[in-house]
Amino acid sequence: MGGKALAREPVLDVGCGTGTDLVLWGRQCGARPVGVDLSHQMLAEARARAGDCSVMQAHSHHLPFSDGVFAAVRGERLLLHDTDPGAAVAEMARVVRPGGRVVLVEPDMEEAAATCPTLYTESGSLTAWVRRSFAQPRSGSAVRRLLRAYGLVSVQSEVHRERCDAETADTVLQLRACAAWAHESRGTPPGQLRRWLSDLHERDSGSAPFCTVPIHVASATRPTS
Repeated sequence: MGGKALAREPVLDVGCGTGTDLVLWGRQCGARPVGVDLSHQMLAEARARAGDCSVMQAHSHHLPFSDGVFAAVRGERLLLHDTDPGAAVAEMARVVRPGGRVVLVEPDMEEAAATCPTLYTESGSLTAWVRRSFAQPRSGSAVRRLLRAYGLVSVQSEVHRERCDAETADTVLQLRACAAWAHESRGTPPGQLRRWLSDLHERDSGSAPFCTVPIHVASATRPTS
C-alpha cells in the first residue's frame, strides 16, 4: 500500500506499538496515518515520534471509527496475541472504505520453532512453549482464510522467510524463559537444559542462522458493492 494512491488519505495502523511503522507509512505514502494500540507505554513512545500522525488508545475489537472511513488498514503481529483474531479482522474490514485494502503481516511462530537446531526441538518443549506463549502461534497461516471470512476479496499473499541469529531467536521465541519453564513444568532433566543454555550462550556471539521465521503478508479489498 503506497504511492500516490494514498496521498493525503486517512489510513489506520491497528496495534501500532511504538509508532515506528506508522511514521514510516506516512512518510512513504504521503498518507494521513492514524494508529491505535491498547498499551499506554507503547502509545507514549508513539506520540513522542508521531509527528503529524494521530495515535489513540483503542481495542482492535472495538475500533472507535465509523464504517468505511479509511483508505487502507493494516495490522502487523496483531493477531499473534489475539484470543479472537476474527473479531479484529471484522473491525478492520468494517472501517476500511469500499475499494480500500486491508493488510495483515503475521508470523508462524510454531513453524519458526520447528526450524531451530535439534537440541532445542527434540524434547517437544519448545513447541509446547510457543503454543503456551502466543494466543495464535500460527497466525500467519490463517491470514488468507480470515480475510475471506469477513467479506474481503481479491486476496493476495506472499511469505517472507526471515533468518534469525541466536540472539534474535532468543528474543523472538524467549528461549531462556522456555528452558526454565521446561524444567519447572515438564521435568526436563537439568543436564539437557545445561546443554541448551550452554549452546545458546556460545551461539550468541555469532551471526550464523539459528532459525527461520515465516512472515505471511496478505492483503484484500473491501468490495465496492
